[in-house]
Amino acid sequence: MKKVFVTIGLTTILIFLLIGLDIQNDKENILIVKKTSQAFDDWECGYSGYRYTKTKFKVFKNERYNVERIRYGKDFMAIQVKSKNDIFGWVILDGNHKVVSKE
Repeated sequence: MKKVFVTIGLTTILIFLLIGLDIQNDKENILIVKKTSQAFDDWECGYSGYRYTKTKFKVFKNERYNVERIRYGKDFMAIQVKSKNDIFGWVILDGNHKVVSKE
């Protein structure tokens, strides 16, 4: 029984470690805006026909935003950024945006 608890504990720690590494990897990027567009409240806004999302703020041409998180949908990539007013929003990666490493 003790081995079961140890296995569950180590598995849980490993899962949280992998999630933390994934988030850290995302945060090593910058979103460059090529054309003024919108940031939404839900990452699923990239699905066609998804109507349950609202605009949180605008991202403006030639501005750079630190990436907080990256999520992948079936046909799109959503990037979570934080505005200068500390508001979080999701931007769909398309021809209007570019993600680059912070270097």
